[in-house]
Amino acid sequence: MGAIKRKISKLINRGFQKGQKSLLKGKKGQYLTDNKKKKGYVRLNAITYRDRINEENKILTFKDVDGSNTPVKPLRPKCEQPSYAEDYCRSICEGDDPDSSTYKLWHPQKTALMFNTEIRKHMQSNKLCIGNLVVDGCASRKWGLCWQERLKCNECDFLSSYYKLYDEVPSRKRGRKSAKPNVGFQIGIATTPIGNTGACRILNSANVIAPSISSMQKQATRVNKAKETLNELDMVKIKQSVVSSNNKIGQEIPQMINVEADSCYNNPIFKTDSTPFQGGTIVTTTIKKILGVYVGSKLCKITSELRNKVETIECPNHRGHCTSNLKPDEAIGSEGKWSEVVASSMSKDIKIANFTCDGDSRSYAGVCKGQKHKIGHLKDLRH
Repeated sequence: MGAIKRKISKLINRGFQKGQKSLLKGKKGQYLTDNKKKKGYVRLNAITYRDRINEENKILTFKDVDGSNTPVKPLRPKCEQPSYAEDYCRSICEGDDPDSSTYKLWHPQKTALMFNTEIRKHMQSNKLCIGNLVVDGCASRKWGLCWQERLKCNECDFLSSYYKLYDEVPSRKRGRKSAKPNVGFQIGIATTPIGNTGACRILNSANVIAPSISSMQKQATRVNKAKETLNELDMVKIKQSVVSSNNKIGQEIPQMINVEADSCYNNPIFKTDSTPFQGGTIVTTTIKKILGVYVGSKLCKITSELRNKVETIECPNHRGHCTSNLKPDEAIGSEGKWSEVVASSMSKDIKIANFTCDGDSRSYAGVCKGQKHKIGHLKDLRH
């Protein structure tokens, strides 16, 4: 062991030190502090080297601000790999848990049940062992935000079975069931402007092991479909409640109501400097009290990836999962068309008597076309 330490100290102290006499001339070495007296070679670190280096006629040079070559010649940066001494002095061994200093999401009651059950089993299997049960972090199984853990003894070879430290969502489908925290996390993300990437950054900044973005996106797709179905059922109940109330107050035609509608976009529609088409890519048309909603989108990630590979793609209706329902060249500002879709879906249960919209909107024509009867038109200039 002492020989190895002496070898490491020689490696660290190798080379001439400041003020050491030269072996050739017997003079002390001097360090030049003036940049003008430096010789024509310089060795930068790897990051600065990649930013500063230029290639001219297959020769690597440094450039001045006016584009001319500097008199200093570049040397290749040193290797960024750790030295032998650094590898030797590392405090963390390969067999230790790499996530021992991070935070995990565990259910308190299930965690207590795991420890109490396995402590009894450990005492029964080896009564003479005085070791402690610890979490086997190297064998942890990740499931989004949740974990499956097992315990091991730090003295003997005792090893427990795996425990799911989370609650599952009941499902009749085959395969692994979703964890409740993962579903609830996606519901929370859907109600905020933060996406999956931003949520992962927040978790990692708090030293919490974040799920993979791909798994979060798959969970978000399932959650959003369930939310869409739930919202549609809720709108049906609202329609039934409105008709029932109109019937109770003695209205001649209970299905007749007054509504207002508007459309909103994720971006300003007209941007003359960014695209020849309309700038908006997502439109949401709502008829209030929330009786009908239409969402149109031109955004599709798969289409962009395939077009970057020089493939001819027609979006929507291309192969794979398509997230858009509008063509790229379709006029997203056609409020009349979107209002017609919503009014047509409502025509089975609700009849519109008077319609309020913007003073310059074409939604009125679309609503009349979707309802297929004459509707009173009310214009709100401050709508």
